[in-house]
Amino acid sequence: MVKVLEEYWYQNITMDKYDKHLAFLQAAFPEIGAEKCQAVFLDQAKRDVRKALFYLLQPSSSEEALLEKLRDSTAKSEHLDCCNQLLHWYCPNPSYKKVVGNLSKGKPLKIDTATLPRLKAFRRPPRKETLAVWFQIMDAENEELIVHFLKGLMPFGREVEPFWYKIDQFGKNKSLVVVRAALSLLAAMPTGIHKSIILFTHYCSQPSMRFYALSAMQQVTGIAPNLLRRMFDPIIEEYRRLAMTQGAQNDLWQEFRLVQNVLRNNGVVLSIPDINLGRF
Repeated sequence: MVKVLEEYWYQNITMDKYDKHLAFLQAAFPEIGAEKCQAVFLDQAKRDVRKALFYLLQPSSSEEALLEKLRDSTAKSEHLDCCNQLLHWYCPNPSYKKVVGNLSKGKPLKIDTATLPRLKAFRRPPRKETLAVWFQIMDAENEELIVHFLKGLMPFGREVEPFWYKIDQFGKNKSLVVVRAALSLLAAMPTGIHKSIILFTHYCSQPSMRFYALSAMQQVTGIAPNLLRRMFDPIIEEYRRLAMTQGAQNDLWQEFRLVQNVLRNNGVVLSIPDINLGRF
C-alpha cells in the first residue's frame, strides 16, 4: 500500500511539473497558440522545456538557406535580418535569453526552482564549419553586421577559440564600436585575452579606450603579475598624480578600481595607501 501511494505521489508531482512547463510555454508564446506549443513540447521536445523553448524560437527558414542568403545577398538591409534569424538556430540567442530573463522575475509565471538553472545553462552552439562561413561573411565592410555577429557570438567563447586571429584583427578595426565588440568577445574566450595581451596593452594606454579594455579584463585570471604591472604602471602613475590635486575619487577613479580588480584576480593586492607610499 505504501509503495502504491509513493508511486501515485511521484506521478502527480511529475505531472504537475510538466503541466507548469507547458503552461509557461503557452503563456510566453500566445501568438503561436496553445496547440502548437503543446505539440512542440510533447512531440518534438519530448517534454524537455529547454528544447521546447529553443524550438519555438527557431525561424521558419533553414540554417542553410539563411547562410546562403547572407553570403550571396548584396543588400545590406537584408544582412541584419538574416543575422538575427541565424542566431536563433543556436542557443542561447537574444530571444531565448530575454524569455529566461523574464522567467527569472516570475514573468509570465513562476516556475520550479530546479528548472530555471537548467534553462540558463542550455546550449546549442554553432558548428565549426558554420562559424568559418560566418567569419568569411564578416570580412565584408558592414560595420553593423560585424558588431551584431560579434555580440551574438558572446555565449560561444569556447567554440570561437579557433578563430582567435580573426577576432583579434577586428580588435584593430578603425571603427570603435567594432573594436569594443571584439574586446568583449576576446574576453569571453578561455584564452582570448592571454593571446591578445598586446592588443589590450595598447588600448590600456589609450585614454579613450582604456575603460573598455579594463572592463573586458574583469574576469581574466592566470596573467603574470609582472606583465600586468607593466601594463598598468602608466594608469597608476596618472591616478597618483590626479590624487594629489583631486583626491582619491578623481577623474581616473573608475579605471583605477578596474585595475585593482584585475590585479586582485591575478594575485596582486593594490590599495590606495600603496599608491601614496609608492610601493607598487
